[in-house]
Amino acid sequence: MNIRLLSIFSLTFIPLLDFAQTPSATEIKPVFISRDTVQINGKISSIASLDTLTKKIVLFKRQQEEEKLYNEGLSALTDKRNQDAVSAFTKVLQLNRDFIKAISGRATAYNEMKQFKDALDDLDMVTSKDSLNEIAFLTKANIKFGLNKKDEAETDYSKVLKINSNNSKAYFYRGEIRFGKENFKEAVTDFNMAIILDPSNGLAYNDRGSAKRKLNDFKGAVDDYTKAIELQPTQAFIYNNRGSTQVKLKALEEAIADFSLAINIDPKNYLSYNNRGNTKFEKEDFAGALKDFDKTIELKPDYAYAYNNRASAKYKLKDYKGSLEDCNKAIELNKEYGYAYLNRGIAKELLRDQKGACSDWQTAAKLGVKSAETYMNQDCE
Repeated sequence: MNIRLLSIFSLTFIPLLDFAQTPSATEIKPVFISRDTVQINGKISSIASLDTLTKKIVLFKRQQEEEKLYNEGLSALTDKRNQDAVSAFTKVLQLNRDFIKAISGRATAYNEMKQFKDALDDLDMVTSKDSLNEIAFLTKANIKFGLNKKDEAETDYSKVLKINSNNSKAYFYRGEIRFGKENFKEAVTDFNMAIILDPSNGLAYNDRGSAKRKLNDFKGAVDDYTKAIELQPTQAFIYNNRGSTQVKLKALEEAIADFSLAINIDPKNYLSYNNRGNTKFEKEDFAGALKDFDKTIELKPDYAYAYNNRASAKYKLKDYKGSLEDCNKAIELNKEYGYAYLNRGIAKELLRDQKGACSDWQTAAKLGVKSAETYMNQDCE
């Protein structure tokens, strides 16, 4: 997920004090050393020790300096000069450590610089001072999501929703986290809310479809993917998702059409070639499947599953030597690939290497392929 820090800043600065009618007999030129210390006309003093009128003037001048530095920080952020923004906001905080917008601004700059720890530290400061700061909690959650700190991110998204139960983004991203944790029913509930609050969110329909598919609601999944495509018709992966689900419904022609649409949108989409090949294989179009697996391997030469799939197509086309070679390659790429050992055993048996076949089936069985035990019981001593 791209981490995005939402802007919460205003270019308008409202001074806390208005000195339009305050008389000043002597020009005071303060130089601010720290939050509590100032140099006035060459003399260093604590602000607390100044007389009332001078203190008011000094505080007003400090606010003007804060305003100037804060706006410099905003300008630097706008121009993508993030290090300059950090410097300006830090100077503001040296004068006023409670200036929440400056802390948030610095967090924005740190995030843009991918200094995520510093960004999170600043956002923690913001939320400790303002426990109802919805955007700060949302931003913390987004950063943690991007850093794969999913449990912490889920907690922060939940805090956002306690502050504002109509935040569609918080429902959407929490739903993605819950999907990843295989809490598919909870994910559907979150995606439901995300869609109610933002019916134009095509990705929410896509992700709800994927959660429904995991719950074996294949028709509901297809309906959601169809709506997602209506909203985002140029996203190849949504056609691929719908095609894979059409296979579950045995709608093989529709599945092939979806995989073909995905390929038209993204001709380098190796997964759609692989999936179309599998679907053609299921339709017993073994030559067509072989061509798709060839293309998959051309696009993704280290994709072990494609070699195993092509081995199956070659087996059906009685190219047993070619099938053996593809199984060898699949195992070379993934030595824990049980089905590649199973298929290599079948190819070896057809090539009259019974001992080698039994050895491969034994390995496949150890890797959890139950059908390998059937071959061993039938053909091995």
